[in-house]
Amino acid sequence: MSTRSCASAIAVLLVLSWTGILTAGDVQLNAVFVCNGERIIVESCNVRDQSDNASCMVGHPDNIKPNGLMAYTNETRSALKKLLPTCKQPTAEQVAKANNFQRHQAEQLAANTKNANDELDAQRG
Repeated sequence: MSTRSCASAIAVLLVLSWTGILTAGDVQLNAVFVCNGERIIVESCNVRDQSDNASCMVGHPDNIKPNGLMAYTNETRSALKKLLPTCKQPTAEQVAKANNFQRHQAEQLAANTKNANDELDAQRG
C-alpha cells in the first residue's frame, strides 16, 4: 500500500470513527446541557476506548478561569451516562447543530489530509 493510500485510508477511518461517535447515542458531543444550574458541554471522548471507563473532556462555560478560558474537567463515559439524563436536555435544533459541526470538522480533516497527500505526491513526482 502506498503512503498516499495509507494516509487516505487513515483519514477515512477518522471520519468514520467521529461519525460513529455522533451516532453512538450514549454521550452527545458539543451540545449544551444544564446540570444543577450549570451549563456543561462534552467536547470529546477517547475515540480509541468506547467503554464506560473512557475519559471525556467536559467544558464548563459558566466557570471562566482568570486567563479567559473556560474550565475543563475529565469525566468517565459512565459518569456522563448517569449525569446527562438528569440534566436539562439540549433542543433538537441544538443537537443537530452540534452534529453538523462535528461532521464538518471530520470532513475538513479528510479534505486537508487529501490536500497534504496530493502536495507530497506532487513534490515527489
